[in-house]
Order: sequence, then structure tokens, then C-alpha cells
Amino acid sequence: MSMTLWTDLFDDDFFRPAWQQDLQHIRRHAERSADSPGASNQLSAWRPTSDLKEGKDGFTLSVELPGVKKEDINVTLDKNILTVSGKREHETRDDTDKFHRVERFFGNFSRSVRVPEGIKEEDIKPTFDNGVLHIKFPSKAQLPKPERKQISIQSL
Repeated sequence: MSMTLWTDLFDDDFFRPAWQQDLQHIRRHAERSADSPGASNQLSAWRPTSDLKEGKDGFTLSVELPGVKKEDINVTLDKNILTVSGKREHETRDDTDKFHRVERFFGNFSRSVRVPEGIKEEDIKPTFDNGVLHIKFPSKAQLPKPERKQISIQSL
């Protein structure tokens, strides 16, 4: 299987090495920030890590969302693109607090993956447990095949 096949099937840079994903994320954010008034040099958007696996029961997309409430997560399907988006709120901080290291990201996030043709909203089964969102959906082979129906010809 070639990498091109996966790139065509899944519309995400999921399969690129992590350092390439980080560089692209920084570039995209820098381009957006440079155009906005009062732009900050600090990254505010974050990209939660995710895994996509295919098993005998179909695909499972697992997205790590620690510190995100279930109510703050959106799962949408639009033209065979499954998108997980939401927001992780900043913690309230006291002005007297002195941070020596800040590695956690807050703010809006979005991850998208292309699903096989024919997947419908009711085929997508998300569950949220211990800060991990698991979304199951069938592979193309598991979708019911359209029934062939014979149409009778009427005589005039």
C-alpha cells in the first residue's frame, strides 16, 4: 500500500511524522496571526493527539482530550469529512503565581479525517471516557450494499 492511498482516504496530516505536523501547525498559526490585528507571538490553538485504527469491526478514531468537558466537544460529518472540534478553557490564574514552565495548550481545537463514501451520521458512534474520545465508524466494506431491484416492463 502506498502513502498516496492513505492520503486520498484520510484528509489529515495524521500519517506525517510528528515534527512535520508541528511545523505545519506553527506555519498555519503564524499565517493566521500575522493577518489579525493585535496578533500575539504565542500559539493559542492546540491539536490534540489522535490515533486511527482499522479493525475487523471498522475504524476507530481516538482523540486525547484531557481537561475538556464532554459538552465542549463537537463531532460533525460534512461531505465525508468527520471533524472533532471544541475548546479547552484556560484555568484561572492568580497574578501572584509564578510559572517556571507552561507546556499545556488551551483554546480551540479541530481535527478532521475523511471517512469512506456512504457513511451516514447514524453510522458514527462516539464515546467519551477518561479524557479520550473514541469514534467508531464502519469501513466501506461493511456498509450495506444497495439491493438490486428488478423493474417490470409494462405492456401497452
